[in-house]
Parts: sequence; structure tokens; C-alpha cells
Amino acid sequence: AVGYKVYGCQYRENIVEKLRKTAEHCDCLQCFFIIHSMGGVNKIHQMINSGKLGSTVKPNSLVTSSAGTAKAVQEKPFDAMNNIVANLLLNLTSSARFEGSLNMDLNEISMNLVPFPRLHYLVSSLTPLYTLADVNIPSRRLDQMFSDAFSRDHQLIRADPKHSLYLACALLVRGNVQVSDLRRNIERLKPSLHFVSWNQEGWKTSLCSVPPVGHSHSLLALANNTCVKPTFMELKDRFMKLYKKKVWLCCKYIIHNHRS
Repeated sequence: AVGYKVYGCQYRENIVEKLRKTAEHCDCLQCFFIIHSMGGVNKIHQMINSGKLGSTVKPNSLVTSSAGTAKAVQEKPFDAMNNIVANLLLNLTSSARFEGSLNMDLNEISMNLVPFPRLHYLVSSLTPLYTLADVNIPSRRLDQMFSDAFSRDHQLIRADPKHSLYLACALLVRGNVQVSDLRRNIERLKPSLHFVSWNQEGWKTSLCSVPPVGHSHSLLALANNTCVKPTFMELKDRFMKLYKKKVWLCCKYIIHNHRS
């Protein structure tokens, strides 16, 4: 509320001017990344009808699903979450930064994965799933890497896309991987994935020849999948519990009176 009602108006012109100057140096400006929390207690962000595309990463679920010990689950280390989100963004932008046999423009993601304007929330998974502290993580076999990308253990929210409905899916691969490897694994996984009847071939692929540091290959999967629904339902339930008890409303009243 403070950011929207106070700081937004206060710093908007400053931010727009800095963005304009930065954009002047770009040869082919594709997008801006706006990163914010969606699972905080008092920082609920209204995402409905808020743009063309939204990729969901829920920090609490992310660490719970990827950490190997009870201690890690309890502590939820902030730097580990940041590492994983940073790896996701590095893989997402690799086609724009490096050469590849099948590079993908960022605009193609929304073009191919969003069949209707309001169905623009993507579920992301990353393999190998690691942080900077995981220095000894072994490399995954190529076929296993594709299988991991569709397993619930590698999703960046608490979800199981294989038991939900796919509208479309994109696979962004880095490293020494051939187009034939991509096709073979897609055909291998197709029978276990449920796609909508009107988009059975809703796949988008990208190949970047430069692997991530310390690994021979990696895979980022972006899925427009109905498994994202429970995340929003949980977020709504948590908000309503606070709203019914009038939690934090005093801050909003103070801001409203200040603006008036």
C-alpha cells in the first residue's frame, strides 16, 4: 500500500527517466523484468489482469521442495532463494545474451505460451536445481534432466504439473544438446503429460550453445499449467484471514488520510 500510494507517485518520474536513458543504449529492447514477492504477509500484489505474462516463483514452497534437510526447511535461507531465482533469470535470458542453433526471442514466450490474455501465469522448473553452496552437485544425464523438469521436486512452486492440464510448454536448454535430443525427449514425455485438446502440439523450444558455469547442460521449463490455481487460492485464503481480522488496515487508513 505504501509503495502504491506514496512511493509510486514520489519516484515515478525518476524511475521512468532512468529507464528511458537505459533503453536508449539498447539495440533491441525486448522487455523489462519486474520482480516482487507474492507470498508476503502484508505485501499482497494484485496480479489479475496485470499484464501479458507472469512467471510464478513462491519462495517458501521453493525452499521447502528443494532443501534436503529439516533444518534448511525451517530456516528458509534467503540467499538460497535468491540464487535459484537468479539461475532462472540467467537461463531465461541466455538466448538474448549468447549464440545458439535455436535461440528464442523473449517476446516469443508470451506469443506461444499465452493462448488467452488472462491465462498468463507460468509455472517454472529448473534442472539442475542448485544454489551457490551446492558446489559438488553431480551433473544429470540428458534424458534424466528432461524427466526432472516435469517432476514436482523441481518445480519452483509447490505443484505437480504432470497431474494437471497443460495449455502450452516451453523448454529452454543450454549446453551441448542437439535438436534431435529435444525431439526425442518431447516424444518420450508426451504420453505422460495432459495437454488441452485444442493445443496438443503446444511446445516451444530453445537451444543455447553456452552451458551454465560448472555444468555441461541445463534446462528451464516454463509451463502454462492449471496447477498454479492452488497457489492463488492459498494466497487468497491467507489474505482473507488477515482481512477479516482487520490486520494492517490501520496502515492503509493512515496512508489514505495522508494522501487526502
